Amino acid sequence: MITKSIIIVLKRNILILYEILKYRIKYFKQRSFKLLSSTNTIVYLVEKRCSLCRFGDGEFKLAMNYAMKSPNAQGIGFQEYDDELGRRLYEILSAKSDYYMIGLPSPLFGYNLNRMTIFAKQYWKRQAVNYIDWLYLNVPRSQLFLDSFFTRFYIDYRNHNNCSAYIQDLKKIWEKRSLLIVEGLLTRLGVGNDLFDNAESIKRIICPPINAFSRIDEIETAIKQYAKENMLVLVALGPTATVITADMAVQGIQTIDIGHIDIEYEWMLRNATEKIPIPGKFVNEARSENDLASFSSTEYNSQIITTI
Repeated sequence: MITKSIIIVLKRNILILYEILKYRIKYFKQRSFKLLSSTNTIVYLVEKRCSLCRFGDGEFKLAMNYAMKSPNAQGIGFQEYDDELGRRLYEILSAKSDYYMIGLPSPLFGYNLNRMTIFAKQYWKRQAVNYIDWLYLNVPRSQLFLDSFFTRFYIDYRNHNNCSAYIQDLKKIWEKRSLLIVEGLLTRLGVGNDLFDNAESIKRIICPPINAFSRIDEIETAIKQYAKENMLVLVALGPTATVITADMAVQGIQTIDIGHIDIEYEWMLRNATEKIPIPGKFVNEARSENDLASFSSTEYNSQIITTI
């Protein structure tokens, strides 16, 4: 006769086996994506001079909402949900291209988690639960992916010993290159630091800081007008940057969605231990409007060629 205590033990063991099986399946799905490390992503970008469309949890959310026809689709902070944006992100993510590379966040696939802070580690474990199954079914896994986290090298990690050397490698991407920076009104990439000091020249297109996708046609027209031969275009416009990068790459213009790289560098220079506001720059993850009002830079203003 099976006693109550035996039933309890059996149930507990079944639950343990179920959790182990779920983990094994998730691990298999994670590792089925061929993903370069951050360091090798930089090497790839330097050697191949290719374009890179970066995806993170925000882009996944918008693409998945479109694909699943979610009736309650929501935006992400500075970008409201737009069905056309969701469609474009889904199409870029779900089809292999000969014109650009796709960047996926390495922590989502279990890489580097042990190097991360407890908060960041738990955050990306939750994102894996949210997105891995969907990505496994919707993204062609035969292709090579780069690490979209190559721009996120500081604040989420516990050990910062190699950051200075990493920055020197990172700067090789634009070394002696003419840059066209396409950014939001208050982004100000590289202003007040030496991140782009090794570039040959810098020009800027200033775009709306909120809901930039609504002006994507004007932004892309401006890029095609001002991007000279062999110029490298760096875009920092949230999910809109992913779409712009794909479109410009098809036009033969090398474009990289550069994301939060400048803010990570600012945090590194300040030895920050948490996400803090940066005077004169909009920081979506640590907002402080008062720090933006008094900004003034003659050099920055001279680099602006048009404002949309």
